[in-house]
Amino acid sequence: MKKSLLIGLLASVMFLSFASLVFALPTDIETLPEVTKATLFGDTGLINKAANLIFTGLLIVSTFFILIAAFQFVTGGGNAEALEKARAMLIWAVVGIAVAFLAKGLPTIIFGVLK
Repeated sequence: MKKSLLIGLLASVMFLSFASLVFALPTDIETLPEVTKATLFGDTGLINKAANLIFTGLLIVSTFFILIAAFQFVTGGGNAEALEKARAMLIWAVVGIAVAFLAKGLPTIIFGVLK
C-alpha cells in the first residue's frame, strides 16, 4: 500500500513538472523556428542527421557483437552449444550492419523518389 502510494505521488509530481513546461513555450508564431524543405531534407537536415546517428550507433553495436562472437568462437573449444551461440551472434551482427547501411541509404532513396 505504501509503495503504490509513493509511486503514485512520484508520478503526479513528474506529470505536473512536465505539464508546467507547456506553459513555458512561446505563444507567438514569429518566435518559432521556420521548418523548410532544406532543414528537413538537406545534407545537414534533420532526417539526414538522424540517419547518420542510427548508422553510427548500429555500426558500433554490431562491431561490439562481432568481437564478442569472435571471442566465443575462440574460447568455445569443442562445445557445440557455445559455437552455435557464437554463430547466431555473428549472423545477427551482420544483420545489424545491413540495417545500418539501409538506414544510411534509405533517406537518399526516398529523397530521390520524392523529387
